[in-house]
Amino acid sequence: FRLNRNARVGFGARFSDLWRGYVDSLLTRGGTENGGDAGSWRTVSTHGWYAEAPRWLGNDSLVWSASTGREVTGLYAASVRGGEATRVAWRNALDVNVPVDSSLDRVVFAQLERRDPYVLRSDLYVREGARERRLTYGARLTQPDVRRDGSIVAVQLAPNASRLVRVSADGRDITPLMPVREGVKWAEPRWAPRGDELVAVQLLPDGVHRVVVLAEDGTVRRVVAGQRGVFASPSFTPDGARLVWATDRSGRMQLETATRGARDVVDTMSWRAAPVATQVGPTAYAVYEPSVSPDGRQVAALMQRGDGFHVVVTPLDTTNAVAQSRWYSDRLDEPDFVDSVPLMQSPARAYAPLRQLLPRYWLPLVGEGRIGDATIGASTSGVDILERHAWDVSVLTATSRRETDAFASYRYAGLGVPVANLSFSQEWDGTFRVVNDSGKALGNVARRRRFLTAGVTAVVPRVRWSVSGTLGAQYELRDFTAPADSILGPTNSLLRTGTRYPTVFFSNSVSTARLALRGVSIEEGFTLSHATQYRWREGQSNSGSWRTVVSGRAYAPLSLPGYARHVLAARAVVGAADVRTQTEFSVGGTSGVLSDLLPGVQVGDPPRSFPVRGVAPGVQRGSRAIGGTVEYRAPLVMFRRLPSPLMLYGDRVSVALFSDAARAWCPRSLRTNTVVCLPNGVRDGIIASAGAELVVDVAVQYDVPFRLRVGAAAPYVAPAGVRRGGAFYVTLGGYF
Repeated sequence: FRLNRNARVGFGARFSDLWRGYVDSLLTRGGTENGGDAGSWRTVSTHGWYAEAPRWLGNDSLVWSASTGREVTGLYAASVRGGEATRVAWRNALDVNVPVDSSLDRVVFAQLERRDPYVLRSDLYVREGARERRLTYGARLTQPDVRRDGSIVAVQLAPNASRLVRVSADGRDITPLMPVREGVKWAEPRWAPRGDELVAVQLLPDGVHRVVVLAEDGTVRRVVAGQRGVFASPSFTPDGARLVWATDRSGRMQLETATRGARDVVDTMSWRAAPVATQVGPTAYAVYEPSVSPDGRQVAALMQRGDGFHVVVTPLDTTNAVAQSRWYSDRLDEPDFVDSVPLMQSPARAYAPLRQLLPRYWLPLVGEGRIGDATIGASTSGVDILERHAWDVSVLTATSRRETDAFASYRYAGLGVPVANLSFSQEWDGTFRVVNDSGKALGNVARRRRFLTAGVTAVVPRVRWSVSGTLGAQYELRDFTAPADSILGPTNSLLRTGTRYPTVFFSNSVSTARLALRGVSIEEGFTLSHATQYRWREGQSNSGSWRTVVSGRAYAPLSLPGYARHVLAARAVVGAADVRTQTEFSVGGTSGVLSDLLPGVQVGDPPRSFPVRGVAPGVQRGSRAIGGTVEYRAPLVMFRRLPSPLMLYGDRVSVALFSDAARAWCPRSLRTNTVVCLPNGVRDGIIASAGAELVVDVAVQYDVPFRLRVGAAAPYVAPAGVRRGGAFYVTLGGYF
């Protein structure tokens, strides 16, 4: 709510006014939905959103990487004559894809991959037919280009620098073409048609960009153009006589072309003279990343339109007016300082997390005690700059009874993998009436439960899949208090001594689930998860019991109309416990997340393993349970502008049609355990319901996302004793 004020202080204008002007500049000059003046440019791509690095596949078709919003990032191909763009392959990131020949049988590309939870690296890959193979490992390589003999040139990233390297066709040999120089960066190399030269962009520490021609060994042969501005994506024409690049020196990104110059002359100074480049296909839109067709007649590029970036083509005309610099000063005097020097020369201090972990805020909390009275308290937390240490504490006290609920946790990530967690919690959660042998009430007893939990979690994340596992232990202490000491019974009674429950647990999961940027749900892949715990009571033999829950989720996209893909989702879960268990599986209710609407005021529903929407929570219980869901999810509306007097921002609306089913029961040997099991024959059988949900994705205070689900469901299969009238509900969070 202070965004406009802060923007006005920092930039002299309100953020909302600047944003409106930016959007209007795209739409009034002609978004794709309004036509617009694109000059001689023709649109090839059929989507918008994000695109990068168009490359020619012969003279009549193009390939590029894109994130269309409807699908995860991928490689696309289309004919320049028009028609629907075809998705060819999945990609981890937007980067260059280089067809080695006029087919798509062999494509060299760069993409990101994780080495662990903290390290992300870009490497080179090759696609041969439908098979993808990795060429390098952890080499920090991006923006490749391939010569006819298979030799690859690419950019290698370094701290505050980058350089060009040669990579062999099999990826085994990486040869630097220049040393790493602090503050100097190279980008977007392209081979010359004959393969004896290459061109790239050089960014100097003083802010000057230069279009540089180099010999194949990295020796600078000619600087064709440059200025303190943006120069990007240079490439040769097929005859090697000209260069085409993109620059913003005219006021917006446009394409320019100039001759290569005499090949037998080394020239690194003439670029400082007046520019001799001419514009290619000037237009009111910003144009990026040019690529010249193999026959030299056309140039492809990216154009920013009202709905994102599109791949466009135009004839390669070299006879337009000479490009003029209207945006930057022509002076190339050295600045007073190089921007990387102050950072390099600033004193380094040893890592000292303790002072960063001191509490710097507190948040008031209001809650509800065990008998419905108010509790008050506060919460705070801390984390160091490297996030090796993190902690949080919250306390709520019922002042009239001196009963305190508290929670504290600490996370240590200094080992990298695994991450260690330690937590303590205390809660007063129940009031029980105590009677004597004759049934006379003696009074009420309050129960206090304390939990000490320790665990380690190991995660193996990759862009396309992930595996995680957690191993831990918990110690539960149950104590009881009463207003009169006599209510607690004799000296050795459990009400006086309390009970102790140690637990060990293990959980793991594997997932390939993913969604596109505009997705209304996870839409592809699967997730399998498992959790097992073993619990016993101290001082009592043969009291140990185990319980296991295994679940699976699968998602399939449907290519139907809408701003996102429709999704068919399915979920199945199975739970089992042994005959000594004292904790039941519960069927019924809506699953979601609990969130604090106000300090201490929670809304939503807790996550449930065996939910059945339209049925009351806990309508069935037992030591065995199965459940499942089939759900169809469809996009409805994505908001472009939704005025609100509150700090509530609407994003998108979708709908879900679903059917839930579940059942819980006990084997014959456990029917006498009324804590876990219902009486024999009571509400026994499958419960199934069907319904619909309206799902609204919103944000509070601009950057805190919430998913609001408003739905209705009713049982269509239910045993006697389960109400069939159905229910309306409102909850938060995704279902699965």
